[in-house]
Amino acid sequence: ERMSRITAALPGMRVLRQEPTECLFSFICSSNNNIGRIVGMLSALRRRYGSKIDLQRPPGDVADVDAFYTFPSVDVLAAADEAELRGLG
Repeated sequence: ERMSRITAALPGMRVLRQEPTECLFSFICSSNNNIGRIVGMLSALRRRYGSKIDLQRPPGDVADVDAFYTFPSVDVLAAADEAELRGLG
């Protein structure tokens, strides 16, 4: 019932079921940045340190996305070189 009242009051609101680690890094990246830059930084982290997700595409699919990647674990990010992380954005 509470969510019904919230969605009625805020029709454009989206609720994400984001992993806590990814949520934390998204928040850290958001400091003094615009949405495009934040999305780019998180995408670069996924591509460099995450695992590729195999897509099962239906015949004729023309989506412009060639691959998706998982968000890396804290252990993987902790082992990353600072200069390389800075180079990602």
